[in-house]
Amino acid sequence: MQMMNVFYVAKLLDDQGVYHPDAFVLGDVELRPPSSDFEDELETIKKSIQKNEIKINPKINCRIGTIVHAATLKDAELLADEKFVGALDIISFELPISRISLSKCGYIKNLESGELTPIEDVSFSPSMAFVRPQSKFQIMEFTQWVAMQNSELGLRYRRSLHWSRNGKWEKNLQIRILFNWFAVEALLKESENDNVGPLIRWFLGYPNGVSAANVSSELIDKLKSNPSYKNWKNKITNSIENIRKFRNDSVHSGFRNVDFSVSDINLFNQLMTFGCSRCQGAKVPRCRYRCIKNGSENCIGIQRIHQSYIRK
Repeated sequence: MQMMNVFYVAKLLDDQGVYHPDAFVLGDVELRPPSSDFEDELETIKKSIQKNEIKINPKINCRIGTIVHAATLKDAELLADEKFVGALDIISFELPISRISLSKCGYIKNLESGELTPIEDVSFSPSMAFVRPQSKFQIMEFTQWVAMQNSELGLRYRRSLHWSRNGKWEKNLQIRILFNWFAVEALLKESENDNVGPLIRWFLGYPNGVSAANVSSELIDKLKSNPSYKNWKNKITNSIENIRKFRNDSVHSGFRNVDFSVSDINLFNQLMTFGCSRCQGAKVPRCRYRCIKNGSENCIGIQRIHQSYIRK
């Protein structure tokens, strides 16, 4: 078990945000002016700005900070970002003409050793995509076909793509998880009481329920031959159920859960990233060739679609 350290995480607010002359506290988060920095903290912030190659003025933009207990610097940043969200929501309400959001710049201070580490964003960022022609003749792309569909399933698919696109570059992992869950619901949910969790498990390679009996025994044997299959089946089943509960708490109670461990949040994010893309990628293109027009018909052939897709 990794040893937990105590960190102070500070980040600069983005440009077009707010300058506040005094420090004030929102729960366990503080917002403070640039003049409150110690000299070594300011130098570390400048290093962070340089590493991230961002144009931002450290003499104007306020700092937002909090104390967290974490095993690593990355975990500390993730936990702090989750705390910052609630504070930024409140500040945004008070200052409606400003854009209240976090920048990628700041520092993490180990409160036991005093060591300062500049925050550097090493995550994958969006990039320009160059599309080359496949032939001399222009062919109809799948995206064009989707845009032409006025069927229930076509509209469902477009709503699903809307949610997954919003979640793709979302910095907050918990919001990204929710957006991907909404994307699956938009595609597959038929009634208010429907639970899409079992369908996500299907397309992650874990058929379940009475319909699993319709999957070929040969394919089931191949899946079970993996020594990790049983353990991951239980882990994924429990994790998806936790995501469903988190979704319901968030929607109905304005719930923002910081009780999940960082490793759990990372697992949930991976499950929903793969689960959402597989539900979108496996079902709708095949529905095009089967001329399926609505969600009810879409779910009828799930066993056959699963078998043709999971073999990949």
